[in-house]
Amino acid sequence: MQGKLIFILLLMFSTIISAQESKGRFFVETGVKISGGSNYLNFAGKTGFSYNHIKGYYKFLQPADIHSYSYKGSSWSVAPRVGYYLTKRASIGIDCQYFYSNFEYEFENYRISAGGIFARYLFLDKKITPFFEIKSGLGRSKGVEEYVSSGGGSYMKNEYQNLFYFGMLGGFAFKLNDKFGVNISVLAQNTIEKFSDKSNFGTPVFKISNWEVGPLLSLNYVFGRIKD
Repeated sequence: MQGKLIFILLLMFSTIISAQESKGRFFVETGVKISGGSNYLNFAGKTGFSYNHIKGYYKFLQPADIHSYSYKGSSWSVAPRVGYYLTKRASIGIDCQYFYSNFEYEFENYRISAGGIFARYLFLDKKITPFFEIKSGLGRSKGVEEYVSSGGGSYMKNEYQNLFYFGMLGGFAFKLNDKFGVNISVLAQNTIEKFSDKSNFGTPVFKISNWEVGPLLSLNYVFGRIKD
């Protein structure tokens, strides 16, 4: 299924390229997630930094002991995009993303490397225009967690997962000048995470399909000028 979706996107790209003259320009772009309660790690196109500190307690009835806990850590994500305008309205490009977290509540550290392709279409040749985009890509995650053996010694355990994501977004593109632009959009993305480290039999085999919808604010910079 993943291979078929990527093949369809590549076929769309080749069709557009064959129908247009290559007289566009390149652009770079990245964005931030504006809001949203959930914060899935592989949200394509999201750059940012966060710090978390969780404190709480739990109480046993028999005996009446109170145990407190505290978890803290930070995470950051870098997600540059490089695109090319085939025409004044149609563009294609590649997504790249690297995410790192040392939030000790889940893993000692957790990281994702992902990359993919996207296609975008602007409906109007105006300073403000609605647009639509589709994207798809692959990635790999690594989680490192500390465990305590039956003998009392501690050891680090690595867990690896393969990722596949597919997303669609729509919104408005604002052309500030000939070089800079801002996009406000809503991204709906499905990320599938599959267990891949078959050498580590201590980790159960699993597959997770995660849907997330959230608003994005993106800034782009365009190189060169479109020829008339």
